[in-house]
Amino acid sequence: MTFSEKDAEDIVQDVMMRMWDIRANWSMIDNFEHYCMTLVRNFTIDRMRSLQNRYKTEEIRLDAQDKSPSPEDRIEQKETERMVQKIIRKLPEIQQEVIRLREFEELSYKQISEQMHISEDQVKVTLYRARKKIKEMYEKFNQNERPRHKNTH
Repeated sequence: MTFSEKDAEDIVQDVMMRMWDIRANWSMIDNFEHYCMTLVRNFTIDRMRSLQNRYKTEEIRLDAQDKSPSPEDRIEQKETERMVQKIIRKLPEIQQEVIRLREFEELSYKQISEQMHISEDQVKVTLYRARKKIKEMYEKFNQNERPRHKNTH
Protein backbone atom coordinates (compact mmCIF):
# COMPACT_ATOMS: atom_id res chain seq x y z
CA MET A 1 0.00 0.00 0.00
CA THR A 2 3.02 2.30 0.39
CA PHE A 3 5.98 3.10 -1.88
CA SER A 4 8.82 2.27 0.48
CA GLU A 5 9.68 1.08 3.96
CA LYS A 6 10.65 4.64 4.89
CA ASP A 7 7.20 5.90 3.80
CA ALA A 8 5.57 3.16 5.89
CA GLU A 9 7.65 4.15 8.92
CA ASP A 10 6.70 7.81 8.41
CA ILE A 11 3.03 6.91 8.20
CA VAL A 12 3.19 4.83 11.40
CA GLN A 13 4.95 7.71 13.15
CA ASP A 14 2.28 10.16 11.90
CA VAL A 15 -0.48 7.86 13.18
CA MET A 16 1.25 7.53 16.55
CA MET A 17 1.59 11.32 16.79
CA ARG A 18 -2.09 11.77 15.92
CA MET A 19 -3.09 9.18 18.52
CA TRP A 20 -0.93 10.92 21.12
CA ASP A 21 -2.49 14.28 20.24
CA ILE A 22 -6.01 12.91 20.83
CA ARG A 23 -5.14 10.83 23.92
CA ALA A 24 -7.67 12.77 26.00
CA ASN A 25 -10.42 11.40 23.72
CA TRP A 26 -9.34 7.74 23.65
CA SER A 27 -12.27 6.76 25.84
CA MET A 28 -14.63 7.93 23.10
CA ILE A 29 -13.15 5.48 20.54
CA ASP A 30 -15.21 2.26 20.41
CA ASN A 31 -12.76 0.13 18.44
CA PHE A 32 -9.21 1.37 19.01
CA GLU A 33 -7.62 -1.02 16.48
CA HIS A 34 -10.12 -0.13 13.76
CA TYR A 35 -9.59 3.58 14.41
CA CYS A 36 -5.80 3.18 14.09
CA MET A 37 -6.14 1.15 10.88
CA THR A 38 -8.41 3.84 9.42
CA LEU A 39 -5.80 6.47 10.28
CA VAL A 40 -3.09 4.34 8.64
CA ARG A 41 -5.20 3.96 5.49
CA ASN A 42 -5.97 7.71 5.35
CA PHE A 43 -2.36 8.74 5.96
CA THR A 44 -1.24 6.26 3.27
CA ILE A 45 -3.68 7.71 0.76
CA ASP A 46 -2.49 11.23 1.62
CA ARG A 47 1.15 10.16 1.21
CA MET A 48 0.42 8.53 -2.16
CA ARG A 49 -1.34 11.66 -3.39
CA SER A 50 1.53 13.80 -2.17
CA LEU A 51 4.07 11.64 -4.00
CA GLN A 52 1.95 11.63 -7.16
CA ASN A 53 1.77 15.42 -7.06
CA ARG A 54 5.52 15.63 -6.48
CA TYR A 55 6.18 13.34 -9.48
CA LYS A 56 3.83 15.40 -11.65
CA THR A 57 5.64 18.58 -10.59
CA GLU A 58 8.99 16.98 -11.44
CA GLU A 59 7.66 15.91 -14.85
CA ILE A 60 6.46 19.44 -15.55
CA ARG A 61 9.85 20.80 -14.50
CA LEU A 62 11.65 18.32 -16.76
CA ASP A 63 9.32 19.16 -19.65
CA ALA A 64 10.03 22.85 -19.16
CA GLN A 65 13.78 22.18 -19.14
CA ASP A 66 13.51 20.21 -22.39
CA LYS A 67 12.03 23.24 -24.10
CA SER A 68 15.13 25.37 -24.03
CA PRO A 69 14.85 28.75 -25.72
CA SER A 70 16.05 29.25 -29.25
CA PRO A 71 19.14 31.40 -29.87
CA GLU A 72 16.84 34.23 -31.03
CA ASP A 73 14.77 33.94 -27.84
CA ARG A 74 17.93 34.03 -25.72
CA ILE A 75 19.16 37.15 -27.52
CA GLU A 76 15.78 38.82 -27.06
CA GLN A 77 15.74 37.84 -23.38
CA LYS A 78 19.23 39.30 -22.87
CA GLU A 79 18.18 42.53 -24.58
CA THR A 80 15.10 42.72 -22.38
CA GLU A 81 17.22 42.13 -19.26
CA ARG A 82 19.63 44.88 -20.31
CA MET A 83 16.75 47.27 -20.95
CA VAL A 84 15.16 46.55 -17.57
CA GLN A 85 18.53 47.05 -15.84
CA LYS A 86 18.91 50.37 -17.65
CA ILE A 87 15.41 51.41 -16.58
CA ILE A 88 16.08 50.38 -12.97
CA ARG A 89 19.17 52.61 -12.91
CA LYS A 90 16.92 55.57 -13.82
CA LEU A 91 14.66 55.00 -10.78
CA PRO A 92 15.08 56.95 -7.54
CA GLU A 93 17.70 55.36 -5.29
CA ILE A 94 15.23 53.98 -2.74
CA GLN A 95 13.23 52.26 -5.49
CA GLN A 96 16.40 50.80 -6.97
CA GLU A 97 17.38 49.39 -3.58
CA VAL A 98 13.95 47.89 -2.86
CA ILE A 99 13.82 46.28 -6.32
CA ARG A 100 17.33 44.89 -5.89
CA LEU A 101 16.58 43.43 -2.46
CA ARG A 102 13.21 41.98 -3.40
CA GLU A 103 13.74 40.78 -6.97
CA PHE A 104 17.41 39.87 -7.05
CA GLU A 105 18.24 38.99 -3.45
CA GLU A 106 14.71 37.61 -2.88
CA LEU A 107 14.33 39.12 0.59
CA SER A 108 10.95 39.30 2.31
CA TYR A 109 9.19 42.61 2.95
CA LYS A 110 10.12 42.27 6.61
CA GLN A 111 13.80 41.68 5.83
CA ILE A 112 13.87 44.66 3.47
CA SER A 113 12.17 46.92 6.02
CA GLU A 114 14.69 45.91 8.68
CA GLN A 115 17.66 46.38 6.37
CA MET A 116 16.49 49.75 5.03
CA HIS A 117 14.98 50.99 8.32
CA ILE A 118 11.57 51.69 6.80
CA SER A 119 8.15 50.17 7.49
CA GLU A 120 6.90 47.11 5.64
CA ASP A 121 4.08 49.26 4.24
CA GLN A 122 6.66 51.69 2.87
CA VAL A 123 8.53 48.76 1.29
CA LYS A 124 5.32 47.59 -0.43
CA VAL A 125 4.43 51.09 -1.66
CA THR A 126 7.96 51.72 -2.92
CA LEU A 127 8.05 48.34 -4.66
CA TYR A 128 4.67 48.95 -6.26
CA ARG A 129 5.74 52.36 -7.55
CA ALA A 130 9.05 51.01 -8.82
CA ARG A 131 7.40 48.13 -10.68
CA LYS A 132 4.80 50.46 -12.14
CA LYS A 133 7.49 52.88 -13.34
CA ILE A 134 9.55 50.03 -14.83
CA LYS A 135 6.50 48.75 -16.68
CA GLU A 136 5.61 52.22 -18.00
CA MET A 137 9.15 52.94 -19.16
CA TYR A 138 9.51 49.50 -20.75
CA GLU A 139 6.21 49.84 -22.63
CA LYS A 140 7.20 53.33 -23.77
CA PHE A 141 10.51 52.00 -25.05
CA ASN A 142 8.79 49.14 -26.92
CA GLN A 143 6.33 51.54 -28.54
CA ASN A 144 9.21 53.69 -29.75
CA GLU A 145 11.13 50.68 -31.05
CA ARG A 146 8.28 49.13 -33.07
CA PRO A 147 8.66 49.51 -36.80
CA ARG A 148 6.50 52.31 -38.04
CA HIS A 149 4.46 51.75 -41.15
CA LYS A 150 4.01 54.66 -43.46
CA ASN A 151 0.46 55.60 -44.13
CA THR A 152 -0.10 55.34 -47.88
CA HIS A 153 -3.50 57.08 -47.92
